[in-house]
Amino acid sequence: MSSLSLPDGWRREEIKRPNGLSSGKVEVCYISPSGRKILSKAELAQYLGHNVDLSTFDWNTGRINSALIRKSKRSGKTGLYDYKSLKHDPSLTAPVRRSPFIFKKPVTIIRSQSKSTTLNSQQIRDYNKKACLAISNVKLDSGDKPYQIFWQKRLQGLRASIHDLDSITNFELPSNMKGFLSSFDNDSLLRSVAASLHMNHSTRGQDKHVLQKSKKELVDHDPDRVRNPVAFVNPHQPLFLSTTITEEDIKRQEELVMEARQKLTSVIQDLKFY
Repeated sequence: MSSLSLPDGWRREEIKRPNGLSSGKVEVCYISPSGRKILSKAELAQYLGHNVDLSTFDWNTGRINSALIRKSKRSGKTGLYDYKSLKHDPSLTAPVRRSPFIFKKPVTIIRSQSKSTTLNSQQIRDYNKKACLAISNVKLDSGDKPYQIFWQKRLQGLRASIHDLDSITNFELPSNMKGFLSSFDNDSLLRSVAASLHMNHSTRGQDKHVLQKSKKELVDHDPDRVRNPVAFVNPHQPLFLSTTITEEDIKRQEELVMEARQKLTSVIQDLKFY
């Protein structure tokens, strides 16, 4: 039979299944004027395209459903869309972005300031160095864990001892190694030097000229900081003032090493007789 809701030439047919699980059920199909058999509403919409509005078309009866008309009018008045009736339309294709890649286009840099800003930023860096915000060029991303400043004083007063509970004599630093504060004893200075050598830092000590220069330049800016004697300490360097190692110091140290080796050799020879 012909369908009244479709263009002229379309025919509607009902096919009854003779066997199978769906035996006795009736399938509806539509045949186009050219003889093509359409088995679903989605296929019909894809075949007709935008020429015919099938939003209110009832597939089973082949007529316009009045309930669908009222629903479309009601949604149009309120400005809402019925997402429950939303179905996949195979006639529509997903949009594909075909714009060119943006970074392949040439870019022109327009500078709004003169090159004098580089000089100003350099002046700011110099001022920060003078303010002891960066006394030395120590890498912050070296991977070292943070540690407490003046941690050497936490071990102050502790002494090492041998198996018979006799304390070992204190270690005396050379006369040219002096702490920048009188409150630091030889043990604290020795621990700071040993830690600096163990951490593979370039051991230079606290620069006396940098400390005095920084204090002098910050008198007018921050007097409270100048009153603190340890405000300009470089925590990555030992607690003694920078000194110069001469040839005499090296020779004296070599003599001490040779003397210690001779004592060790004599002790090893004495142990061989037991």
